Amino acid sequence: MENINVQLNYYQEIWLKNIFEPYVSENADKNISYPFFTGVSEKYLCAKKRLMIVGQETNGWSVYKPDWTIADSQKWAINYLDYQLHYSNDPNLKLQFGKRNSSPFWSFFKPFSNDEIVPCWNNIDKAQRYINGKTKSLTVDIEMELNKKLPNTDKTLFQNEVEITKPDIIVFITGPYYHATMERAMNIEKGVLRSLNLSYETGCIDITSVSGLEIPTFWTYHPRHISSRKNPLCRDDIIKIIKGRFDL
Repeated sequence: MENINVQLNYYQEIWLKNIFEPYVSENADKNISYPFFTGVSEKYLCAKKRLMIVGQETNGWSVYKPDWTIADSQKWAINYLDYQLHYSNDPNLKLQFGKRNSSPFWSFFKPFSNDEIVPCWNNIDKAQRYINGKTKSLTVDIEMELNKKLPNTDKTLFQNEVEITKPDIIVFITGPYYHATMERAMNIEKGVLRSLNLSYETGCIDITSVSGLEIPTFWTYHPRHISSRKNPLCRDDIIKIIKGRFDL
């Protein structure tokens, strides 16, 4: 596990020092939050099937200051996921995180959490804007800047994270309005995802053929919209579609 997270740290550090921090320094008025860095647990690495669930962005993280480490962020992400999915009953985690999160986002993870399938957690946008104590999504121009290719490479941070963690399936629970940042992060042609027309009618789209990741990849709504009464597509239907690709 340590070796995988060290590999992740290597590319996350390149992104932090060459893309994120220069942008934040030059755009202090944008109020960009601390970034989220994915990490993986031993349970994920030993799983029969690995699943990467990709959310939108952080929520409620305060404005960035260089007073923490990438390893700390990775550890937080691993521990928070393990605690929410009952992988760990460490009393220290209960003291740190309090009551388990019952939001639609974390409820979406739980059906994939069993002895055969183990998820890891990532976000397509590593940060958000933090304005007057409230989370605001990044504007498209910020997304384009923060999801560009790493210097002297032909890959983005997200592409490197996928290559290192080697999930068997990837699920974007981002919804239709994140198509531009997804395209940028996956390094695919602008407009490709938008043309697929993710909607309540299509519900969950298999984007494997256009993602360039060479891994079965799905794109669906954020769980808070999947659970909406206006959405005719049931969360359980989406989960069934995705589980069907695991061939268990």
